[in-house]
Amino acid sequence: MLVAAAAATLAVRGAACGGLPQVFSWRDNPAAFHADRLTRGLTYVHVWVRNVMLLMWPRRLCCEWGGDVDLVHSLGTPRVGVRVRVRD
Repeated sequence: MLVAAAAATLAVRGAACGGLPQVFSWRDNPAAFHADRLTRGLTYVHVWVRNVMLLMWPRRLCCEWGGDVDLVHSLGTPRVGVRVRVRD
């Protein structure tokens, strides 16, 4: 049942996209087009941690995060470590 639902979802998505894969530009995903592998990796880790944090604590959840994530260039960037701030 789950496999059939996944196949149906992929078929509908493929039909909606015209059967072609989606093409992204550097404006859509700047990390994917960055030359430095460390920057790409650190940015992806930061995005995954941020998404997990939003799943656990959705207080700062927003309907559109487009363009909100900046590239992480080094391990010295404060956003690399997971910081939990207690409010109120």
